[in-house]
Amino acid sequence: MAEELELQPSVDRTAKLVWEAQQRQQFKPLASGADKPEVLWLLELCANKSRRPDALGALEELVARKVDAAARQREAVGRCARLVPDAELRPTAVQIMAGASPPTVDEADRVREIRAAMRTPPYLFSPPVTTPGAPDRHPWDGLVGVKPSFTEVACGVGMFAACFHAAGADVQCLIEPRDSAMRLAKINVPSASRCLRSITEVDPADIGWTHGIGGGPECQPFSVAGMQLAWADSRVYTMIRTLHVAAVMQP
Repeated sequence: MAEELELQPSVDRTAKLVWEAQQRQQFKPLASGADKPEVLWLLELCANKSRRPDALGALEELVARKVDAAARQREAVGRCARLVPDAELRPTAVQIMAGASPPTVDEADRVREIRAAMRTPPYLFSPPVTTPGAPDRHPWDGLVGVKPSFTEVACGVGMFAACFHAAGADVQCLIEPRDSAMRLAKINVPSASRCLRSITEVDPADIGWTHGIGGGPECQPFSVAGMQLAWADSRVYTMIRTLHVAAVMQP
């Protein structure tokens, strides 16, 4: 009960910040039509420099609330139940031990076995030595006839993207604010079908889905060569916006 009372103020603060972001409506709805989660609303609020510290603080509190492994497991089981409504999901031993539901006789026996096993010294296993064989397929063959696609943020002259391209990937979007660097990036990565000056100038919903996102946003806020202001540095918004894009894109 004491823990619940301690958590309640932070939950209320998070709810107020989410409500504020919902009133602002600065970004487009999700293409799927799904409701935006709390994390996404807080990332949207980070677009406002004056509200960024509070939004980042709320994001840290959300992470802290998710540290509890049992709670995370219950959340995952609940998500599966929603996505696969016909599935028969029985409580796991971890949930039973955490008191999520009363155990049956069989489950109680299973819990006792698990606890007994936890007191047993680990069993040592030495796998047989084998000779590594040559791979029988390209690691991307599992994508069933499509090339893996990438978006790169702060691509510079496009050398990382050029490696992706040389390996057979489809680099669809390059983002780089310096014109001189972007000219070279276009030469190094001819497959790029879209080039943007800044990730902050485009709504995350308009960037387009790719299999992955790569990038090197400003490191000065965190580097020992900088002032180490971390999330308080205004330049860090490039990183925050990259996380925002990833949260919308779900690569």
